[in-house]
Amino acid sequence: MDPALLTDPAFWSDPRPFSPGGKIPDLAELQDHVLFQTSGSSGDPKWIALSKSALLLSAACVNHHLRVDENSRWGLVLPLHHVGGFGVVARAFEAGCDCAVFPERWNPVIFHR
Repeated sequence: MDPALLTDPAFWSDPRPFSPGGKIPDLAELQDHVLFQTSGSSGDPKWIALSKSALLLSAACVNHHLRVDENSRWGLVLPLHHVGGFGVVARAFEAGCDCAVFPERWNPVIFHR
């Protein structure tokens, strides 16, 4: 999935449920939500739904705390189907700043550059 999709205002105003993992369970009544599959650390993986407004509120709080603004840059090293990775792009969208994407396997030397 292209992270640029999440920086398009149309994504955040689209009421259809969305799953960055690609598979959407039969939960059509969950408009304005993003669906994530849990890691399943205990038992079978489960689906959770987070509202887009909650994701953006969280992003705004993090950005405020870290003093992120349009001149900042977030770095995406987690996959978008992971709520942590998705949150990074939400923060970039909320702040109106750039998001550098690191699609390669984690490498701290490359990340530092």
